[in-house]
Amino acid sequence: MQSRYLFVIFIGAALAGWIISGRISPGPQANTPLIAVQTQPEIDSAAHDEAPLMSDVITLSRQSDGHFYTNAAVETGGNAAGEGGEQGSEEGGEIRFLVDTGASAIALTGSDAEALGIEWDEGELQLVGRGVSGDVFGKPIMLKSVQVGDIVAYNVQAAIIPSGLDVSLLGQSFLTKVGNVNIQGNQMTFE
Repeated sequence: MQSRYLFVIFIGAALAGWIISGRISPGPQANTPLIAVQTQPEIDSAAHDEAPLMSDVITLSRQSDGHFYTNAAVETGGNAAGEGGEQGSEEGGEIRFLVDTGASAIALTGSDAEALGIEWDEGELQLVGRGVSGDVFGKPIMLKSVQVGDIVAYNVQAAIIPSGLDVSLLGQSFLTKVGNVNIQGNQMTFE
């Protein structure tokens, strides 16, 4: 009799987990910041809205620290301030990213944002999320495009995180526009 009740409880718990699992996303991996951008910067209505262009499968190998890294060409689309604080011309460059499936958006280190020509001041920083070390402050921005190999995503949410971040993170604001991201063993593929 007692085993029957345990079986019913087990089935009930399994069903509850199955129903709830679609509504609760997994937490961040240990020691990986979770960036959840709370405000959305304006999107240039004339900018591209089409799906990413994909022609090849991109394969990344797990590095000795257990993470996957890739270089991406980033176009800021006028997020950079020019002389006198005016919006600058199209700027950008190539940035090395840690691929972080637990980050909701791209997170740029302060030095990588500067290398892309994006300027900000301390007064523009706001609470943009919560990481394993506590509150995360940064400046939400919109990147015109992010390209890894032949895969290009347009209008990609990001945040500049000037302190507490050692490497820029390639998060879900890019990865959800890719299509399929698969990890098998020591290989990650974008297709």
